[in-house]
Amino acid sequence: MRKGKAALAAMILLLAGQIARSEEPRTPLKELGYDVVYVEIPGGPHEPFQKETPKVIEYFNKHVRNPWPKKFVYSIREAKPVRAYWVEVVKASGSVDLKAEVQEGNRISITCSGAEEIELRLCDDLADLDKPVTVALNGAEVHNAVVPRTLEAIVLDFRQGRDQNAAGCARLKMNPK
Repeated sequence: MRKGKAALAAMILLLAGQIARSEEPRTPLKELGYDVVYVEIPGGPHEPFQKETPKVIEYFNKHVRNPWPKKFVYSIREAKPVRAYWVEVVKASGSVDLKAEVQEGNRISITCSGAEEIELRLCDDLADLDKPVTVALNGAEVHNAVVPRTLEAIVLDFRQGRDQNAAGCARLKMNPK
């Protein structure tokens, strides 16, 4: 994510065979704020494009993933545990829709449906953990205190095979319902 830009976390590269319609597939994603690059292969089939592999590698070398985006949206249509960046849905009761944003003043806003329990995995890239962190969940303030850094939080992320750049050092559990 570019600094100062209110964009969503993912940068998307779409490779597609020739599409026989006027609306490009990237339009809805761009409207949501995603950084989308669309490449249509004239006469291309709807299968992997091996000849395009060097372009794909070049794209992802230039667009490194930010493991700690300040703002993201996430949806899944299954009732299952899942981690979306720094928010983990520990227990879901149905389809999960999640919007998360770190705001000015060490404030985190989470809007979530379909989850019974979530856990925030925080780090100093997201918030100043030396100061109280205020969390609003579905519009209600649910936390306003320091979230302590723990070795247990870091070790747990590493044990779960997480990206070493995305290991949180503090955790905060909460129930959206």
